[in-house]
Amino acid sequence: MFRTMIFTVYLTINVSALKSQLANDTASPFWIDPCGTRNNEETVSSGDVIERVLVTAKRNQQCFDRFKKQFVKSLIGDEFAKHYKTWSHLKNTWMPDDLPTTPGQFLSKFWSRGRLSFPEELPFTYDILQRVSVGFEKLADDAHKSNSSYFKRLSACKNYLRELLCEVNDAIYDMEQEPLPDVQREVMPDDVRHEQDEGRNDLLNSIIFRDYIIGVEYVIWTYRFFKIYDFTLSRGLEFIGKKNSKLENTI
Repeated sequence: MFRTMIFTVYLTINVSALKSQLANDTASPFWIDPCGTRNNEETVSSGDVIERVLVTAKRNQQCFDRFKKQFVKSLIGDEFAKHYKTWSHLKNTWMPDDLPTTPGQFLSKFWSRGRLSFPEELPFTYDILQRVSVGFEKLADDAHKSNSSYFKRLSACKNYLRELLCEVNDAIYDMEQEPLPDVQREVMPDDVRHEQDEGRNDLLNSIIFRDYIIGVEYVIWTYRFFKIYDFTLSRGLEFIGKKNSKLENTI
């Protein structure tokens, strides 16, 4: 009787654990519908949208800047800049081909997927961030499984990444743009997701972390350009308006 009770309890615990694991495996990715619900705001200006995206992207940058060098050192045992220079040829297949592969590399106009056109750029930005998120989910999960001391910091950055996704997703609808299809987990090959060799897995995760950094830098550089352009254009229109007003008063 006692053994039967133990077996029943054991079976119940293991079934519960299995259900929990299945729930985690089938849970909706955090980069799909990141806001949960949309706020029905009044019409916003392009300048407001650009500023909100830019501010949120900078929060992401501040998050990883606090520990990026130490984290890469803990993964690979090499210095941050040296490591990424050595492996700049290595690309993740689910990431766009036209992005830089070295953190801090200057973003030329040819790397802007929307060719520096706002608001047409928004769906491309969202696509890039979703692809970054596919990798970041694995990175954070691996840190949790290995009981890494960096798990809490990566989790904080993951929350900031979700916030940035939400901001861009809202902007797509605010600016009446056509969204691209959501990026699914399946874009990451199974051999990458389930890499068994610890050394190779650490290398793969360092490249995933690099893609997160570069993705955020892409947003900052691109939307900084939009902010400058929007400011210059608005000041130019304001100047033209004043000139026309003076002309009208002299006629």
